[in-house]
Amino acid sequence: MEKLREICFITDGTHKTPNYVETGIPFLSVKNISKGFFDLSDIKYISLEEHNKLIKRAKPEFGDILICRIGTLGKAIKISLEFEFSIFVSLGLLKPKVKIISDYLVYFLNSCFIERWINNKVGGGTHTAKLNLNILKKCPIALPPLKEQKQIASHLDELSSHVKNLKQNYQAQIKDLQELKNSLLDKAFKGNL
Repeated sequence: MEKLREICFITDGTHKTPNYVETGIPFLSVKNISKGFFDLSDIKYISLEEHNKLIKRAKPEFGDILICRIGTLGKAIKISLEFEFSIFVSLGLLKPKVKIISDYLVYFLNSCFIERWINNKVGGGTHTAKLNLNILKKCPIALPPLKEQKQIASHLDELSSHVKNLKQNYQAQIKDLQELKNSLLDKAFKGNL
């Protein structure tokens, strides 16, 4: 096991709420990450000038990893967005170094092992849970050889795709059954059964 700080550059977004504008550079926070996907339905924007200041601290780029630091702690997502954006303090930014594959790291960070580790370090309470960068930097990461990381990530990609397909099939079946039920009820109430 290695510590996350040994395999990634780690920072977070701005700690100061920026001035929002109608159009400009997207500004993402923890609310823009949902169940492993980017949710861009309610996005805020900042000026190019402000963005240029903010990326001196944290410049998210394609292939980097964002991790939730406030609310749902530790949920990680690989950046697949092909446009520039800035981030708020609620998101941590991980820039993997040479000996780790981003896809593998995202799966590992989203594992039950890391979820338990974070919950143990952060603890409970009535306040909003926050994952401090110093704690995040100490996060233990299993680091197999690169070839094995690729195999693990590839296998998990296949499983994730299969699970997604199963969910879509079940949702379609549920919809069909609901429509059948409504049709039968309609016929029953009209005395046509």
